[in-house]
Formats: sequence, structure tokens, C-alpha cells
Amino acid sequence: NDSAAFLVLQDDTLLAADWIARLRAALRHTGPSWERLLLVWWGLARDADCDGTVCTVKPPAGPTEAGSVDCCGKRYYHGLQAWLVRTRSLRCLLRRLRRRPMKNIDALMVNCNCPRTLALAPGGMLGEHLDRELGSERAAVNDAWKANLTHMMLSP
Repeated sequence: NDSAAFLVLQDDTLLAADWIARLRAALRHTGPSWERLLLVWWGLARDADCDGTVCTVKPPAGPTEAGSVDCCGKRYYHGLQAWLVRTRSLRCLLRRLRRRPMKNIDALMVNCNCPRTLALAPGGMLGEHLDRELGSERAAVNDAWKANLTHMMLSP
């Protein structure tokens, strides 16, 4: 069923006690048009992207570069601690991920620019990211993971 949705949670996510009721309300607000719905994330939201309940995720997601309107180093709609994704949207994500160099999965996913990706507005997220300090450590972990994976792929 292409309309079926999967809930993806990271292990450092704490959902609010009433998250199911709040999710139902958010889904009533968005209607059936979403393909990915970010439920708990970190980073910035652009006011122009948001209607008070949800934001339309648009590139650039960041980190932004010098010379851009959103200069410099800003990150929008990152983290992806909790999100819903429809089966049909997985095809778009996989297609776009296959074309990109390997790096942090959060950054890859938020920059996929697959159609109809929405994020709950910052005041309406369904929980919180418990370990914001891990961001810098993840880069080192990802580098080690990539080196190990590359070694495994090159070994006979």
C-alpha cells in the first residue's frame, strides 16, 4: 500500500505522553497531501515556510554557505528524531540517497528535497531530542563507520 506510513524513531527521542493525540490532530491539519512529516527535529525553521502548525521543508537545509540569503552555517529542519514516511516516498528517498556521497544520514535525508515534506512547527513537535550534545560526536562516529564500511567493501 503506497499510502501506508512508517514511524521512524531515533534512540535519543522522548515522545510526549500525549503524542498520539497530538499526531492525530497534526494529521487532520495536514490532510493526506504529505509524504514525509517530521515530528521531532532540531534546527531552525523559516517563518515563510510555516503556517503555525506545520512548515514546508525546502532547501537549502544547511549548513548554509557564505553568499546565500541564509548565510552562514545555519541548519534548517535537521535531526529527524521522529518522522513519518509513506511507502511511496521511500522510493524518492532511496533514489536520491544512492546519488549522494556517504555521510551523516540526518543530513542526507533532510537534503533529499523529496516532494511534500512537512515538519511540525517548533512549538508543536511531539517530543524532544534528548542528546543534543552528540551532534559533534556523531561526525567522528560517522567517519569511523565510513572507514570501516569502505574497508569491508574493499576486502575480498
